[in-house]
Amino acid sequence: KDYNAMYPANTKLSSLKSRLRIIVFGALLTLLFTSCGAPFGAEQSSSSTPSQQCGTLTDQQALEKYGQQIPPYTWDGDTSEGAPWDTSKVPENIPTKNPELNTYDPCAEFSWITMDLKNGTGSSPAHLLFFSHGEFIGVAEQKPFGKFVPHRLSPTSVEVRYVYPKADECNACATGRAISVYTFDPQTRQVSRTGELPPVN
Repeated sequence: KDYNAMYPANTKLSSLKSRLRIIVFGALLTLLFTSCGAPFGAEQSSSSTPSQQCGTLTDQQALEKYGQQIPPYTWDGDTSEGAPWDTSKVPENIPTKNPELNTYDPCAEFSWITMDLKNGTGSSPAHLLFFSHGEFIGVAEQKPFGKFVPHRLSPTSVEVRYVYPKADECNACATGRAISVYTFDPQTRQVSRTGELPPVN
């Protein structure tokens, strides 16, 4: 005898139970994947992405640490030990005249600190120390020049306007101008320069 034909209600009940099992099983799978979050492979990929690091030194600490590595300044023909650099204080930005003497940022791709000559004047030689994420990468010029005005052009470049005295001019009344652009390459960690420099006396 055909049991299903004799009891059609039982057949419908069995079919309904099968559907319920499928629905419940699907709901459990959805809940399982939702609670587990992203698949293991995606999670690994996210955690392996490198993040930009920040330095741990303040601008004053960076000046003290790396400024001492710069040789004292010597004038041409001078046989003395030279004049030391002032690492005791970071120069303050002058909003109306030189607002970017110090842009040091331990998290920035490219920033700088101006280092003055100890007991120097406004026209004395000064160094521009370059940094990347708080790490010292070098100075703008091995032989520093006098008065200059740095100005950021982009996250990785700075324009420096050098001021120098022309023939028969005093330092305070200098009218000479030379402009250079320094650009940092994050890949090579090198700084390149384009433009002009003041004449070397």
